[in-house]
Amino acid sequence: MIPIAAAIAALATGAGAAVAGTGGMGGGGLVIPEPPVVSDVVCIRDCAGIRKVTEGSLVEFTGKRLDGVTRVRFPGEQGPVDGKLVEQAKKRLVAKVPELAADGRPRVIDALDRGAKAPYALKVVDAIPTAAEFELQEATAQPRNSFFFAKKKTQLTYRFRAPERTDMRIEVVNRDTGETVRHLVKQAEPNTQNVARWNGMTDARKPAKQGNYSFRIGPVNGSVTTSESARFALRSHIFPVRAPHSFGDGFGSGRGHQGVDIFAKCGKPIVAARGGTVIYRSYQASAAGHYIVISGKGTNRDYMYAHLKRRSPLKPGTKVRTGQRIGLVGETGNARGCHLHFEIWKGVWWGGGKPIPRVKQVVRKWDVWS
Repeated sequence: MIPIAAAIAALATGAGAAVAGTGGMGGGGLVIPEPPVVSDVVCIRDCAGIRKVTEGSLVEFTGKRLDGVTRVRFPGEQGPVDGKLVEQAKKRLVAKVPELAADGRPRVIDALDRGAKAPYALKVVDAIPTAAEFELQEATAQPRNSFFFAKKKTQLTYRFRAPERTDMRIEVVNRDTGETVRHLVKQAEPNTQNVARWNGMTDARKPAKQGNYSFRIGPVNGSVTTSESARFALRSHIFPVRAPHSFGDGFGSGRGHQGVDIFAKCGKPIVAARGGTVIYRSYQASAAGHYIVISGKGTNRDYMYAHLKRRSPLKPGTKVRTGQRIGLVGETGNARGCHLHFEIWKGVWWGGGKPIPRVKQVVRKWDVWS
């Protein structure tokens, strides 16, 4: 049995999660971190399949607070057996399948002896079928700058050499964290061009974080590999004005200004900075002119676009993709000169939410990569 103080100290060292608090006796004490969570487990090396393993295979756990894990326990032929920890981070953990492991759901355990079972079982086989003469010949990701929830999904084009049709494993890896966020399996033909597409969602059906990514490809009963051309960036937003432009007033610049003004010639296209659902489309002669508000997919953000040249063709309830045209630059309402007035709200637009003061700095970042 591990003494409670030593266990908390071990967690604090591994996860940085146990911190001094103001609660407890005398206002001191420690806040005990939450237990680990496992969202998926897959085989990543020496595999017979996505979740088919043998002794010595490497399996990858993804989830939360995995940097506090001290043991990985597998079901065994004669009782549970511990595997060797190989790599460890907050959201990713790699372990080696031990001798005498058996079919079932492996479990991660932290220093406080709190465990979390993987949601899927691993099947243990005696031997791994040989991935006969497999060779990846090319792999290219397009576009190199991808946008979440855009009409055009991130596409992997690849070609490989093998004697027959092959079950392929395709992994989407966040290169900033090392985490594999999505696993795809499909049959593919050798010696010809094959295509796989990714919609920006993780295995947990949540939007992947913005960052640098790559595809890894290989047969399900072999190792995966990648190439420089299989790398790409996933962007959360695109700059909304698709024309030469300049910046005007920012947040708080008189008149209760709650956004940023982006000047461009009247009639130039405006696109959805983040795809989602149209929640308002209206006209306000005294201020916004023609405007539209979109609730961003996978965010707690609403995006407001004002002074459009004419009413947007998109009605409330319409699903919109990132980068889809939603209107034209104009000067309707209380506007001086052709420009887009753009606001980002945390929460519901004029429904309990609040406008984001740093909107000008935020859209300048989008401008760099768009």
